[in-house]
Amino acid sequence: MNVAINKESVLPAQDTSVASVISYAIRNQGSVPLTAELEISPNGIDYAKDTTLTIEPQTMKVAVPLRFLKWMRLKLLIADGESGAADVYYQTQSIGYQEEEQ
Repeated sequence: MNVAINKESVLPAQDTSVASVISYAIRNQGSVPLTAELEISPNGIDYAKDTTLTIEPQTMKVAVPLRFLKWMRLKLLIADGESGAADVYYQTQSIGYQEEEQ
């Protein structure tokens, strides 16, 4: 997903309740550093900061949560007066989980 950033961009929340491994790969496509904050929530409404990364221009970092709650989202921030863009890849792996057939 390509994301335009003007001060702050919050990506949609993800239900991570059945995920064993979760990661966001974030590539800063802009010319100024950006901050990526991984936020977690028990209810999809109230969020707490979990992991924070500074990503230099034209580089990629991977954000992995330190704690688990059912909901997770990514917030991208950039300095006032600046704008930028990032490519964001959300990936999960579920071990031992099998969806029921309907």
